[in-house]
Amino acid sequence: MYFFLVCISNILNAQKRQVIYEGTPPVIETIYFSGNGFRGVIFPKEFSLVQKVIPNYKNSLRYTPTVQEVLYVDSLAFLYVKKKNEESLKKYGGYEQQGGNQCPIIHENWNNFIRQVIGYKDENGDEMILINCFWKELAEEEHFYWLEEFVFIQGGCSDYWQIFYNKTKGEIVRWSIN
Repeated sequence: MYFFLVCISNILNAQKRQVIYEGTPPVIETIYFSGNGFRGVIFPKEFSLVQKVIPNYKNSLRYTPTVQEVLYVDSLAFLYVKKKNEESLKKYGGYEQQGGNQCPIIHENWNNFIRQVIGYKDENGDEMILINCFWKELAEEEHFYWLEEFVFIQGGCSDYWQIFYNKTKGEIVRWSIN
């Protein structure tokens, strides 16, 4: 088990920050980014994940997406979620897992979500980008470690949701709300 020390100077103004471990791996740099009123972090291919985050994944199949790729996918994701919500409103008269019990309507609150990004290759060798999103206030209150650790929550309504983008095929292949 590795213990890590975090360098916390100007954390929100830095483009990269270091997470230093006692042992191996010695240094892992996460890439901090912001855009259109939101902020996020890209976990590099060296960042180790737990199995439950990505089905059928192996750390050896990871890669690091660029900030430009992530911002592009984020803009596609907004249009995708908005369209799915419009379809749901027409078909069911409401939004799926959103709006009730003080849960936000995602496309109406787009900039209020923190992004965590992981790049990996799926079982077919396709490059995938996973954008994990959660309510900004929860990052400040409960998930203050979001720059160093992947936040994985089961439950939590639309405060937590994920988009899976297949970079190889150029399409969003999955959207899930916790």
